[in-house]
Amino acid sequence: MTLVAMAQLGATDTALAEFKARYEQRLRPVFGDRKVGTIDEGQGHFDAFADMRRILKAEIAAEGADKVVQRYLPGLLPSLATGAFHPLIRLGFALSARHDTEVASALAYWLTSRFKPVIKMPESQTELTQALNTLPNLEVPEGPFERGLRFLQEQGSYPTAVSTTLEDCARTSLDVYLGTRNFFALHFVTGTQAARVCAPYVDLSELVAALSAAIQAGYLVVGAPDFKQPLPVPATLDEEHSLKYVYACGQEYREYGDPRYLDEMTGFRQAGLVPDWVQVPA
Repeated sequence: MTLVAMAQLGATDTALAEFKARYEQRLRPVFGDRKVGTIDEGQGHFDAFADMRRILKAEIAAEGADKVVQRYLPGLLPSLATGAFHPLIRLGFALSARHDTEVASALAYWLTSRFKPVIKMPESQTELTQALNTLPNLEVPEGPFERGLRFLQEQGSYPTAVSTTLEDCARTSLDVYLGTRNFFALHFVTGTQAARVCAPYVDLSELVAALSAAIQAGYLVVGAPDFKQPLPVPATLDEEHSLKYVYACGQEYREYGDPRYLDEMTGFRQAGLVPDWVQVPA
């Protein structure tokens, strides 16, 4: 994912090779002890990841990635927030890069998740920010992001979807991150950008409904923080997330024209969170 972001941001071949060499030191063999013969057998079992990826790679080789994504993605929409939005983000990068193995990996990662809430559809249209401000005051247990999502699901408190637009989701995601600089809220921005990449493969109204519920759920999991006043660029943030976030900002700026995305790209570069070679759109 980071290599795709770097390439799009203007990285040289040398910079790409250096990052790849560093990151390869962290890689481990694909895991998964559970053996399955079909996608249905492996769903919800994270230890079936290896076999699920193998099955999906074969399906993609036979039919093409587009058809396989169109088959599975609609059923995954309710769980957009799973893994702190990472399966969604990974799929967005894979589709942008047209990388079949990464598409299979992203879908396998997502399909093996056990988090599958029921999305309550909205009765009327509203802005997502308004929905966030009217959420109940819940004490979500601290811990892993996924644990908080499951708590909402188990308590019957997973938020109702909002009838709105992708642009509203993008604007609200940026509002929350700028106003909190919460690490997980950063994923609302990168996740919303990835959702836009995935939009051609699903019904748009269903995607937006699921995304609006996912952002609300994520907001509750991170503690429903106040986000009225924008905060400065964070003092520290790891290289990978900084690059992926700045990449998402560039993509969203080209789509929506919100100047705050350019401010973020410039601010991250000036703070040294991303290299000087990062290109900010004029």
